[in-house]
Amino acid sequence: MASITSPYNFVPMAETVHIPSWQHISHDSPEKDGLSGIIEYELRNVSPLMVGDKRIEDERGGIVEFFKTPDNQYAIPGTSLKGMIRNWLEIATHSRLSIINDNWLSYRDLRNKEYTELLTDSVNGAYKAKSQAGWLKFESGEWKLYPAQVWRIENSEIQKTFSITIKDKEAEKIYAKLGGLQAVNFEPEDEKTHANHTVPMVYASATSIKKATPDSAKGFLIVTGQMPGPKFPKPGQSKGKHMNFIFSPPSRQPLEYENEMVLKGFLDINKEKGDFQYLKKLGHQHGIPVFFIQSQQKVTQIGMAQMFRFPYKHSVGQLRYPSHIDNGDKAKDFTQILFGDVDSHSETRSQKGRLSFSLAKAQTEHITTQLLPSTVLGAPRNSFYPAYIDQNEIKGSYSTYNQKVAKLSGFKRYAVHKGFNANVLPKPPEIKGKVNYKVAVQIKALSENQIFSGKVRFHNLNKFELGALLYTLNISKQEGLYHQLGMGKPYGLGKVKFENIKLDLTEEQNLSEQKIIDSFIDYADNEIQSKQTINQLLVMQNENSFADGELKYLSFPTGFVDTIKSGGKNKLPALAEKAADLAKKIEQEKNEQIRQQKIKEAQQAQKDKRNQKSVVDTLVKEKLNGEINKAAIHTLSESPSLWKDLAEDDQQALANKIKVSDYYKNANTKVRKKIRQALGDLSKRII
Repeated sequence: MASITSPYNFVPMAETVHIPSWQHISHDSPEKDGLSGIIEYELRNVSPLMVGDKRIEDERGGIVEFFKTPDNQYAIPGTSLKGMIRNWLEIATHSRLSIINDNWLSYRDLRNKEYTELLTDSVNGAYKAKSQAGWLKFESGEWKLYPAQVWRIENSEIQKTFSITIKDKEAEKIYAKLGGLQAVNFEPEDEKTHANHTVPMVYASATSIKKATPDSAKGFLIVTGQMPGPKFPKPGQSKGKHMNFIFSPPSRQPLEYENEMVLKGFLDINKEKGDFQYLKKLGHQHGIPVFFIQSQQKVTQIGMAQMFRFPYKHSVGQLRYPSHIDNGDKAKDFTQILFGDVDSHSETRSQKGRLSFSLAKAQTEHITTQLLPSTVLGAPRNSFYPAYIDQNEIKGSYSTYNQKVAKLSGFKRYAVHKGFNANVLPKPPEIKGKVNYKVAVQIKALSENQIFSGKVRFHNLNKFELGALLYTLNISKQEGLYHQLGMGKPYGLGKVKFENIKLDLTEEQNLSEQKIIDSFIDYADNEIQSKQTINQLLVMQNENSFADGELKYLSFPTGFVDTIKSGGKNKLPALAEKAADLAKKIEQEKNEQIRQQKIKEAQQAQKDKRNQKSVVDTLVKEKLNGEINKAAIHTLSESPSLWKDLAEDDQQALANKIKVSDYYKNANTKVRKKIRQALGDLSKRII
C-alpha cells in the first residue's frame, strides 16, 4: 500500500472519553491527600525555535520576531508551554477531541453524479438548475432570505453595455469594474430550452440590457466569476462560462430555513470569501444576491453561484464519536479537570485550572538568532478528507464528510524531524516571473541550544494528575524523543527538550518522583487503557520514526487528485503498526532490564558472600591473633558474643574455619570433644 507523504499524522480519538472519578476536585476545595508545590525545569531547543511576537513589515515578507518581555528579554509565554503539554495529555488520557475547526466544508465537482443530481433536474433531455435566486439581508439581528426572479444574460451584452471585459475568476473583481451592483432594464424572455451549450439547458434569458436607476430598474446585474474555457472548443467541449444573471428586486415575504444549520453551513463556507465580503461591505439596499435550494417550501441549501459549492452533509465536528461532543450535560474529562475549562453552556460548570505555567526566560548569556529565508507557512486543510477522515474501513474508495458512518481520523500531530534544513522551507510563489512576497514571511528564529528556565506551580493535585504532568515533561529524557513548540513544526523547527526537572512538594511526602510517575502509568494502563495511544504519541515524538521523504506535504491540488484516483490505496503511514513495533521494542527492553537486574542481584549475592568471608577473617585476625589454636578456642568460649552476634552464614563460616584448621584436624578425639564442649552451640555447626 502506498503512503501519502505528510509532515502530520493522526492519533485516533478514543471511542469512549475517559471520565475520572474525581469530578469534585477543584482549586478551592482542598483534598486530604492533595499535592501542591513547584516543578522547576530547563528547556533547550534542539532545532531553531520561533515563538512569534510582533511582525515587522519588510519588502521580502514580514519579519516575525521572537517573543520578548517588556524589558527586552527573550522568553516563552506560559500559555504556549501549557498548550503544548495539555494537547499531549488530552490524547494520552483519552480526553475529548475539542480543539478543532468545527466548520462546514463544501465541494463542487461537475463530474460527480451525486453533485449534479443535487443541483440539476433533467427536463426532456435538457438540464435545469434546481437553484433559485434570492437576496440575503441582515435585519433585526438575523439573516433573512427573500426570493427573486432570475434571468440569464450573455457576457457579450454586459461588456457592450458597460464597456468592460469579463474574464476574471473572482466575482468581486468584475463587480469592481462595474462599480457595484448595477441596476438595469432589459427584455425578459420566457423559460425555454437553449441548445447553444455543451448540453441543452433550460432557463429564462434576458436581452437588450440597458443601464437604469434603482428606482426604475427591472432588475440588478449579478455576476459570479468566470470559469475559462478553450478559445476554440472542440465539438462537445465546453467553451467556458459565457453568461451571468439578472435578479429581480426581492419579494416582501422572507423564506423559512429547514433548520439553523442551513445558514451556519452557508456562512462557514462563504463568510471569508472575497465575493461575500465585497457584497456585504457594499451594503446594497436589497442585501447580498445568493442562490438557494428548497424542499417542501423550506430552504435547505444556500450558495453564491447557481452551481454553488455544496455543503457536505456533516460538519467537521459532527464526525466525532458522541462521547466527544459536549452538549453541556457531560462530566469533565481528565484535562478539563486538571487544566480548567471555560464551559460555553453554563458558567456554573466552568472550572479553574490547578496548574500555572510561568514565563520561561532565556538563560543563555549570548543569544544568537538566524533569519530564515522568505517562506509561506501554509496549514493543512481539513478539506483533505483522505487524511482527515479515517479510511481504514474503506476499500476501493474514500469516505468523505457526506457519510454518516464516517469518523475523523483523530488528533493531528506533527512528526519530529531528524534535523532541520532551511532549504526545505517552501519558497514564495512567482507571478509573471516576480516573487510574490505579499504572502511570504521571514522567521527570525533563535539558534539551537538556547536554554530557558521556567516553573510549573501546581495546587491540590492527586498523584495521578501530578504523575501525568511529570511523565509528560520527562518524556524528552528518553533518547530520540522531543516535544515541539512554536512555528514551523512541519519543517523541523521547534524541537525542544525538558532538562534538569526538579520537583518540590510543599509538604514532606513519602513519595519519590518516579513513584508518582509510576502511579500515572499504572492508572493509564488499567483505568484509561491508553497504552496503545501513548505509544502512538511516542512514535510521533521520536525523530527516528519517519524518513525525511515521508515528511513532505503533497503538492496541491495534484496530490489530492492522485490520492483520490488511487482508489483508497494511498493513505497516511500506518501509525498503529509503528506503535505496535514500539510496544514490542519496549517489552523487549523491559525483559532485558529484568534479565540485567537478575544478573546484578546474582552478582551482588556473590559479593555479599565474599563479604561474609571477610567478616570471619577479620574476627580471626583481630580477636584471635590470626590463628585458630587452643587460645582462640578459649577466647571464643569466654566471649561467646564474638560469634553469637554474627549472622548465621558468618557463624557457619567460622565453624567451617575451625573444622579445617590444623589445630582441630590434628587433635585426638578427646581434645576435639573438649573443643566442642567449649564452643557450646557453635559446635553444632562443626559437622
